[in-house]
Amino acid sequence: MANQKISELDDGNRVLITDHLVLERSGGNVRANVGVLANQDTVIANTQISGNIPVAGGGTGSGTAGGARTNLDAQQKSARLGAIADLSATAGLFAMTGSQSISDRIITGVYSQITVTNGNGVSGNPTIGLATGIASGKQTMWIPGTAMLKAITNGPTTGQFETTTNKVNVRTVDFDSTGDEYVHFQIAFPKKWNESTVTFQVWWTSESTTTDGVAWALQGVSFSDSLTLDTAYGTAVVVTDDAQSAAKDVYITAESTAVTIAGTPAVDELVSFRFLRDVSDANDDMVLDAKLIGIKLFWTTDSNNDD
Repeated sequence: MANQKISELDDGNRVLITDHLVLERSGGNVRANVGVLANQDTVIANTQISGNIPVAGGGTGSGTAGGARTNLDAQQKSARLGAIADLSATAGLFAMTGSQSISDRIITGVYSQITVTNGNGVSGNPTIGLATGIASGKQTMWIPGTAMLKAITNGPTTGQFETTTNKVNVRTVDFDSTGDEYVHFQIAFPKKWNESTVTFQVWWTSESTTTDGVAWALQGVSFSDSLTLDTAYGTAVVVTDDAQSAAKDVYITAESTAVTIAGTPAVDELVSFRFLRDVSDANDDMVLDAKLIGIKLFWTTDSNNDD
């Protein structure tokens, strides 16, 4: 008899699978029975099988799910594996976003700041670097007052005090209220400086209780090669502040407006700054020494190195 699919059996026909296992097509369904096939149409001691039927050889060889997995060397059902199978990406990196959840990921850079190669890891290990020509923006330089040079003409005095309880020692440059006094400092800026304006912020204190105010000012000039040092400073920019009725408190001004440096600032030039207490300013009415602790100088870069 030619091979015939079970699904192609006529209704009511039976097929002997083994000596005791018969498949019967009935009502469009196939039913397994245990018994003895007496002839082509009759099953003796017909017993319907319910439950799992072990199938050896090409089947699982087991009547239980665990046994079938063992025999077939199959992976147990896993929500994590299911999450991987559900990923939309066909290749690349993925990350666990929960105990049973996974999402595909890619490493991305930041425009003009961070570069990324092989961000999805497909073509090799991802590599991360700084972008070429990155503009770092505003920079800060701290300049202690005592690192500044007192002017020979109208220079302030220097001082030191110690707090009463915790013995904190502070060195200051002490500007009196009788006339403008000056200190100087010079900077050869890195090549990455944009050769433009700067701003500043002042840290200062007073040894007496007062609520009066002071005015601080900064001006600058740039010197190129062979330019005489006896060159006029640019316009002084003033920032004001008031004491707050306590001795030996730290006072911090707001950031100043832009200070334009005289000359034509360029790469490899020397910039000289002059810092002063401007007692002629209307806000400067404190008749005591204003004690400079230091200043922050803010400047801007237009590249990420000095090449």
